[in-house]
Order: sequence, then C-alpha cells, then structure tokens
Amino acid sequence: MTHLRNVTPPVWAWPLTGAIALLMALVIWDLSAPESVLAQTYPRVFVYGDGPSGPVPIALNASGALSTTGGASALVDHCDSPDKTYVRFNHSTTTPLELIDATADEVSHLCQFHLQSQGTVSVAIVQDDTDQCPSPTTGLFGAGTTAATGWSFEAREGIVLGSGGYSIEEGDANRNVCMLLSTTVEVTGYLSFVNEDVS
Repeated sequence: MTHLRNVTPPVWAWPLTGAIALLMALVIWDLSAPESVLAQTYPRVFVYGDGPSGPVPIALNASGALSTTGGASALVDHCDSPDKTYVRFNHSTTTPLELIDATADEVSHLCQFHLQSQGTVSVAIVQDDTDQCPSPTTGLFGAGTTAATGWSFEAREGIVLGSGGYSIEEGDANRNVCMLLSTTVEVTGYLSFVNEDVS
C-alpha cells in the first residue's frame, strides 16, 4: 500500500518559489495589459506612421505587435523598409561624385555609409540641386560645402556609420547627394538609402 505524505519545500526554496510565482503573474499581466500600459512599459520603442500632417504615433496592440490608427502605415524608421537602394563607389578625383540622384518631391534617408581611404584626404558629403553637384548648397553629416570641411583621413583609415536599419542622416527634397575629395586619393565604400515621397 502506498502512503502519501505532505512534502513541504525546504526553507531555502521559499524565496525561489515566490520569485517564480511573481514572474508568472507579471507575464500574465503583460500579455493582457491594454495598449496604453504597453506603451508605458516599453518606453524606448518609438513607432510612427504617415499621418495627414506628418508622422503620427502608432500604438502597440495587446499582443505587443504594431497596430495602426486612422489608416496610418506602421513604420518604425524609414530605413526599416526593405526598399533600400545600395550604391557602391570607388573614387579618386576631385570632381564631385554623385551618389544619389535627385527625385522630385522625395527626401533621401541615408541608412548606412562605409568608406575607406588609401591616402591622406578630406571627404565631404554634400547636396546640390544640380546634377553632379557643381555648386553644393548644403553639407550632410555636419560638413560644409567643400571637401576641406568634411572628415579627415590618413592612409587606410575610414568611417562606418549605421547598420542599415535606421536613418543616420536625412537630405532635403529634390537634392542630389555627392561626395567631394580634397585631393586625388582613392576612396572606396558603399551606402544605402531610402527615398520618402513628401509631396
């Protein structure tokens, strides 16, 4: 005959048992929490959609997924889009190199930029409303409108910006984006970008 007896967990296990029960309660609460509570629980998640007057916040639904309001499209960042354009370059003259061709009523969001220099050179990324950027109007990444106001590199140095999943810089509407070199040194690299229709 089998005898059953009450087995009480040892004293040292009581805190662990309580912690497991608390964790389970929190998980159950989290899955059933309303959208407003989820938005407060995950304050570092910034979600925006295209509204009639610009970006509008989009809520998280009860399962923690993105939901839309007012017909807005869910987009964490423009560079989160699969519709990226990739540009590879190898440049060695002081003639401006056009990296992004201007498109009417579209803004370019740069997602990733990699560059390595084979010698001592200054490099600037600029904008111009004319093809090939003969007279740059503004600089990107904090630069002015000349190569001398850009990054300075020694031989075998370079720069890596962004992972491709988020915007690292934004151009102006209908502007060509070009690269300027201060001297005839070979630089190689690539960038990715996404265009946004702002018409």
